[in-house]
Amino acid sequence: MQGEQRRQPRPTGRGLLGDLWPALAIAALIFVLSSLPLRAPQAAPGWSDTAAHMTLFGALCVALRWAWLRRRWALAALGPVALTVCYGVLDEAHQAFVPGRSPDWRDVAADGVGALVALLLTVRTGRMGAGGARRKAPGRFPA
Repeated sequence: MQGEQRRQPRPTGRGLLGDLWPALAIAALIFVLSSLPLRAPQAAPGWSDTAAHMTLFGALCVALRWAWLRRRWALAALGPVALTVCYGVLDEAHQAFVPGRSPDWRDVAADGVGALVALLLTVRTGRMGAGGARRKAPGRFPA
């Protein structure tokens, strides 16, 4: 098939773990922070609990999207958001076993909003696009 080029996965020079390490580091940070017993204020001074959730889970979503795009997996927009929200649900379930903490659906909602906002900002600013725009062939209309 002359003139057609199949899109090949971009070699990253590292394995899946190498692409996922930023997301794994952020997930570990979230786990450690949510493992701390709650004694005094819920978030750092000047931060609300909702802002902390949105920031941390937004960062997790961006890191997952980065890995997703490097691996050229399908659903590069929804996949990282879905994984981020699932991790938020697991985080809230984990907090049920931590003294002084309790699960709250509003935290999961803040996690999801943070993930969506972060994703929209990265896509909107072009910081993390589709990893190379599709080029249309000369004289053809885009599908």
